[in-house]
Amino acid sequence: MVYKPPFVDADIFKGPPDGSPGFEVSEVRAMPGGRWKVRVRSVEEPGTSPWDVTVKIAQESKRCVIDDVIDTSEPGALSLTELLRRGVSRVR
Repeated sequence: MVYKPPFVDADIFKGPPDGSPGFEVSEVRAMPGGRWKVRVRSVEEPGTSPWDVTVKIAQESKRCVIDDVIDTSEPGALSLTELLRRGVSRVR
């Protein structure tokens, strides 16, 4: 279950401002410790902004949670965790 703030009007992987109509899982890789790397990308449609991310999934209390997100559409992009550690306040 994904808990979202009340101002969010779509699910975690689609919706405004890019208007992507959906997403698809393109790759799943097992990692040590019962974790997974899951590559997720938008379903492309004219007029939308395509995106491609790798989501690190961990298991906590018998449920899966998103542990980190990496923007794989840009080579060398930092993970969300690393950006927050560095104190980045704005992401383009």
